[in-house]
Amino acid sequence: MIPEALLARVPDRRRCIVSLCYDDALPCHHEMVAPLLETHGLRATFYTHLQSRFLPDVDRWRGVAAAGHELGNHTVFHPCQDQKWLDRTHNLRHYTPRRWCDEVQLANAVLQTVDGCTRRTFGNTCHDNRVGEGEGVVLIETLAPNYFIAARGEHTRRAVDFSSLNWFNLGNRVIDGASFAELSTELSALAQAGGWILYTMHGVGPRDHELHIAVDQHRRLIEWLAAHDDAVWVAPVRTVAETLQPSADTRALSGAATSSDRDGCARG
Repeated sequence: MIPEALLARVPDRRRCIVSLCYDDALPCHHEMVAPLLETHGLRATFYTHLQSRFLPDVDRWRGVAAAGHELGNHTVFHPCQDQKWLDRTHNLRHYTPRRWCDEVQLANAVLQTVDGCTRRTFGNTCHDNRVGEGEGVVLIETLAPNYFIAARGEHTRRAVDFSSLNWFNLGNRVIDGASFAELSTELSALAQAGGWILYTMHGVGPRDHELHIAVDQHRRLIEWLAAHDDAVWVAPVRTVAETLQPSADTRALSGAATSSDRDGCARG
């Protein structure tokens, strides 16, 4: 449930908030997902790591940002902890805090050249919240406030817990492979009880990523969200953070824009 003090800041006091998060800057995101969302008046966060196809497709991503979607930081090299496919060089166990900070700063600087924004959120790669190992472990949630206004954090499989709200480890639910039937049931309950959920997915359809939600299930989800606009506020993670955090406009970030709207993005 969203506390009354925060609910008062939500547009039309809608008690249910959904943030759609798409990871890894896949071609289907700018080719199919963003246009579908825009057709239904919805906007999302696209967590883009720079070693993906982001730079070759940068003009398409500039258009996605201009349409009102957030380009979230997903690092440069997508480092994770102990994944089978992971090159040892990019294992977060072997990162120092300084290396992680340098990498996300670089990604922020590159993203700012694309969207003009000085404020954005972080999408934890593989949902990991630690760098280093042993006694040298440092939580990413303690580093992120220097560079972001919020971080998606770990895979909690549930809505944000407002009773112990941590803006730099919000928690999220992965919906790769999910059916519309289960999602609509979950969302109906959340709309009734109130709350904010971050839905994370990779591909839409199997072409671009082995982790994906089926095209038809995704389409039905988007149509449901649009049809329930009176009860559900769908917004990028950055937009929700800037709305609910009274001090978000004074935070971090990767350099100053000469002119900006509330989202910290230079215009014209």
